[in-house]
Amino acid sequence: MNRRRFRFSLAKLLAAITLVALLAATWQLVFYRHPTYFLGLYEKAPSTRNGSIAVGPNRIEIEYLARNERDGSIRYADGLGSTIKATSPNAQRLKDAGPWLDLVEIALAPGDAVDVIEFRAFNHETREFLFAGDGYGWALKSPNVVQLYGFKKPLPPKLDLWFRTHSYALPVQEFKLPAAVGAECKFPYGTVRVEDLQPGNWSTVGAKLLRPLDPDAPTTTAVLSWDVSPAPASERYQITAVAADGRRGHTHLLNYISFRMGASVFSETPRFNMPIDEVDHFILQPFGGLHRFFFEGVELPAISAKPLAAPPVVAVDVNGQEIERRLADFDPVEVVVSTRRGDSFEGASAGGSQAWLIPREGGPIDVDDSFSVTYEICGYSAQPRFRFFDATSNQPIPASQLPERSSTRASGAAEAAGGFSYGIPLDELKSIEMTLGP
Repeated sequence: MNRRRFRFSLAKLLAAITLVALLAATWQLVFYRHPTYFLGLYEKAPSTRNGSIAVGPNRIEIEYLARNERDGSIRYADGLGSTIKATSPNAQRLKDAGPWLDLVEIALAPGDAVDVIEFRAFNHETREFLFAGDGYGWALKSPNVVQLYGFKKPLPPKLDLWFRTHSYALPVQEFKLPAAVGAECKFPYGTVRVEDLQPGNWSTVGAKLLRPLDPDAPTTTAVLSWDVSPAPASERYQITAVAADGRRGHTHLLNYISFRMGASVFSETPRFNMPIDEVDHFILQPFGGLHRFFFEGVELPAISAKPLAAPPVVAVDVNGQEIERRLADFDPVEVVVSTRRGDSFEGASAGGSQAWLIPREGGPIDVDDSFSVTYEICGYSAQPRFRFFDATSNQPIPASQLPERSSTRASGAAEAAGGFSYGIPLDELKSIEMTLGP
């Protein structure tokens, strides 16, 4: 009697355990929401904690994390808490910036099948968006490599790394189209031809460019015609601008071309996120999907508690001249500073991860008694700081003797552009000092 009662009770227990497991699985599938589900900037993206995730036709993983130490050494890790052996193609720049910039480089694999379109970083513990204020920045260094920057303060020890990427089927198919009016290339369903190319942003009527809306934007507007044979209705292709060094400028708004059934000739007017003078050619290839996902709780390589030095203070000789200088001292953050006679800008604009200045229509004004200083920064969106030095005394010019006439600035997700105009002649300016950081 007691044995029967024990066996009956054990069967009931096993059934109850099975029922609880089924209910838990159902709850997980139907009702559970990830803690980031209601945080808008995460966009309900799928996540992983094990360093890899299925994305389109590939399994994307963190190939390595590289972080510079204050002494110039580099530490490599897998994001899961273990050190690994790896080598960054940008190692020297990581080392050089070690004293003043907390720099983490993130490489995704498979490298030839991943194309990063957008990147976001969050403090894992607080879910705070890192780029909401001053102190942090980032830059895309190659299609599968992103660098993350901390100015004057280190990055949080654990991050959520969010990506929007193309994920291409291997082997990757690419068809090269020269960046020249009249150029053509053939692909499996026909031919694509460049009908027009113009700098900046243009308004359109049908498939024709009407007038420039912002010719100084760092973009390229094209008219492309497509002569295609019958293709599956689901077949989609994308087109991308490519620079001579391999950097990519993706289309704005037009994500892909969806072919119609039956023979047809039609046109599109894509806008590429790359200045026309940097476009070497275009690449036509099957659409990569624009997949969003994030790696959750990524552990950065541990570094010493030695504080960061202040960012470099860079002196730029002007000597009363109009100049344009790229300041290598801030590498890998890209900084360009310029001086112009007169009040030379109307404003600044930004979109996505780009920012740019809008020159004054008709040219600078007050060229004899004022000057402008402008800047463009890739990798940091906060306003830099300047000091100006007198051409005669070579001493800093007091603010009381440097009346500001106008200023402008704009920032994108990873860039900043801006400028100031002052009421003294450019001839009175000996040099500029510039620095970054909050």
